[in-house]
Amino acid sequence: MIQYIKKSLPYIFLTLPIITLFLNKISTGESFQLYFARLDTNGWLLLLTYYVIWWYTFETYKIREQTAIQTEIGQMPILLLNIQKGGVAHKQFMDREYQITEQVNNAIIGSDHYLTIKNLGKGPAINLRLESSNFVAIAYQEQFLIPSQEEYSIKILAKPNNKIRKLTELNDEIMQIRCQNMLKKEYIFKYKIEDFQKRKIVFIP
Repeated sequence: MIQYIKKSLPYIFLTLPIITLFLNKISTGESFQLYFARLDTNGWLLLLTYYVIWWYTFETYKIREQTAIQTEIGQMPILLLNIQKGGVAHKQFMDREYQITEQVNNAIIGSDHYLTIKNLGKGPAINLRLESSNFVAIAYQEQFLIPSQEEYSIKILAKPNNKIRKLTELNDEIMQIRCQNMLKKEYIFKYKIEDFQKRKIVFIP
């Protein structure tokens, strides 16, 4: 509600003189033609000055807003969700405890696939947590991520608390990563796993 009022203020001030003129016209009972004809040069000049000041203020406000957005983007964490497979160059995440499980014959074993996360932004991410409709994160290799190329694994189970039996269970799943910066501002990053075995994930704006 506060954000809506904040965004509406420039337009409220834009229409304020018109509303004022309209109310004055009603109070005098005159026709619009007669009422505007009575406005002298000073009246029109004052109205023009008001809108010049409004335009300048509004443009300054927009520049300030864009600068604030660019500054925040340059300092915020940016979390990337990824699927990795054992044997790749980065081995930070390769802890068997975090492997995504699958059923082979009658046994549920580690699949050698990992759900990983890394911070590509310029600011640290704290209080990291992953949310999903059908899966639950039960362990994190790291919940404080500094900006780096290192990846860390997340151990997940099928809700309520079951091991994953097929990697295809994760297909089309939407996963949401929440974190905070050092000032406790929250950020949300949403991803869709389109094909887990092909390691295809798309970001949802």
